[in-house]
Amino acid sequence: MQILPLRFIHDFDKKTIGVNLFNLAKLNHFGLPVVESVIVLPPTDLIKKIIDKYSSHKTISDNMGNLKLELFKLKMPEAFDVHLNSSQSKHKVVVNLEKLWRDLLQKWYSELVSKIERQEKIFLNLTPQQVIFSSNFSSFGAAFFDEDKGHVVIKVDEGKADFKVSEEIENLVIAGNKKLILPQIYYWVEEERKIKIIKLSPFTQSLEENTQAKEFVLPAPKKMQVKKTATKLLLDYSGEVLPDLNPDAVLLHLENPDVEKIAGQVNKILQFRDCTIIFHPNFVNSKEQNLEYAKSFLFFRNKKNLNCQIVLPETFSKDEFLNLKRDYAALGIYSKGGLKIWKQFSCVADFLNLQDYLDAGFDGASVDLDKIVEILTGIEAELFLSDPRKDWINPVEKFFKEFGYLKLIKNNKQVLVSGKTIACEELLNFFIKSGVWGIAGLPNTINALREHVSFLEKTLARTKRIG
Repeated sequence: MQILPLRFIHDFDKKTIGVNLFNLAKLNHFGLPVVESVIVLPPTDLIKKIIDKYSSHKTISDNMGNLKLELFKLKMPEAFDVHLNSSQSKHKVVVNLEKLWRDLLQKWYSELVSKIERQEKIFLNLTPQQVIFSSNFSSFGAAFFDEDKGHVVIKVDEGKADFKVSEEIENLVIAGNKKLILPQIYYWVEEERKIKIIKLSPFTQSLEENTQAKEFVLPAPKKMQVKKTATKLLLDYSGEVLPDLNPDAVLLHLENPDVEKIAGQVNKILQFRDCTIIFHPNFVNSKEQNLEYAKSFLFFRNKKNLNCQIVLPETFSKDEFLNLKRDYAALGIYSKGGLKIWKQFSCVADFLNLQDYLDAGFDGASVDLDKIVEILTGIEAELFLSDPRKDWINPVEKFFKEFGYLKLIKNNKQVLVSGKTIACEELLNFFIKSGVWGIAGLPNTINALREHVSFLEKTLARTKRIG
């Protein structure tokens, strides 16, 4: 059994403790105020012995009562006693360690029951628990930056938050989101008149409604000068109403080739940004749809003078791709001047047949990372991002290293990678270091992506100079 002080957690602990606790430790390393705590890992070896004792029975669920009795007989480890006694003495708090140990066992037992009821094959990947040392929290709640509304929202669950406290929380949220790629919900506490972060969870839509909680709305900070990066940062856009996020270009996803529907999305973009728009078709490939898509693209490019490029509809062989290129060339859509022709790379076969497509000719490759990740791991993007494990990340990175991606770079093709999973730090670092042309980020991640890419590019430049 291990006990890890939050301040001593490093990159190699990420797989062990999970992404949320790792991000909390990361903010602590960056100097943001985080509550003093330790992470207690479950005594896996001891629990395994108990499970093995009953796993030979026909159904382990019939023996949950006996399993619980034996689990709660586990004695508190000596390391637990020594380390936590030292910590509570340092922070001048009194903790009933026996009760704390029983509470931890209860949490792990409840998790074990849930896994068995869901008939999971692996029981022992139990969640590490955070133990916090504090004598008193005068107020607490949660906060997040809402990109749709353009401001910080603060929920107060207990106590009060005056303007000064609210301003501290706002600064913490903004600073934290700059350090982490995915925006977070920040669970905060006020301890001895200081605001500290106690917990993190990924921000999706909003906090759960709480009619008794007080809500403070704070304006977004004044716009700072946008950091320029060698890697192009595009907005991965599907039609939302947005503030100006200063992208280098926009990847516009189209579910329908109808010119009127496209016009509605284009007008929203032009309200906040005059930049290159790359049309990306998501509709089912058919001759009629492809023809309508081509005509719509030409309408915006030629009659509306829109600065736009085109990703061709998805194809599944060299011959199909060449036929599509010939059809579009006959209409006037081919590589010339500022008009670039992009090919979709959204399945493994696209990379395996790369040489055929290079012979056929295209300007840029639009890589759908989410689809590739799901094909290689069987894991959907949301689950992959919720806890990006090494045994998920490694096969994805290995595939891109060995099957065509680096050949695209060597052939001077512009490679654009999009999808939710680009927010996985390990994959993002791989693509930036390998010389990807551009990254398309979702509206709620693009600012954090810009911070991370800027920092990584500067680090790589310094390393190269030193080398």
